[in-house]
Amino acid sequence: MTPDTFTAPELGFEITKPKNWEFVPTQWAKNTRKHAKLTPAQSDILAKSAVPFVYLQYVHDSPDYAFPTIQVTCRLLTATPPLLAQLLALQTQTIARTYPDATITDATDAFVLSGHPATHFKSVFSIKNHAGTEFSILSRSYLVIVGQLAFTLGLSGPSKGPHTRAADFEAILKSVKISPCI
Repeated sequence: MTPDTFTAPELGFEITKPKNWEFVPTQWAKNTRKHAKLTPAQSDILAKSAVPFVYLQYVHDSPDYAFPTIQVTCRLLTATPPLLAQLLALQTQTIARTYPDATITDATDAFVLSGHPATHFKSVFSIKNHAGTEFSILSRSYLVIVGQLAFTLGLSGPSKGPHTRAADFEAILKSVKISPCI
């Protein structure tokens, strides 16, 4: 392992960042839902699923562009998951509800991530910072189910300009390794 690689052996997950990106500390939120018949490892994963377990960003000094970021969450599946096509529909509906100006520019339930079937979609939408400045964002979202775990990867950044980091996003995505562990 290098300082540029984050591993979560309990999840079978690994991701590597470019040198000019930084990992940002994150604390997994506690989830108060209780489920019967879970192992301690499964209970721990479920308790931490409300927030990303890994977060990384590219920091730049331009106030005119949002920081490119990657967030990864993991949820324990306690039932048979819906088909990927159904999950993709739910994901894109959620984006449309969350960001009224969102446009889905690409969507498939036939993507492969780390050797596993996955959903993938791209969307463009606007967000505002605390000062009210509006930014156009290009978001890439991936959902992959491995064993009893559902991983969601969100890659977001400016939709245009000098800080889109498209090559970085592609390299980071290619670095993702997910192995069945539960």
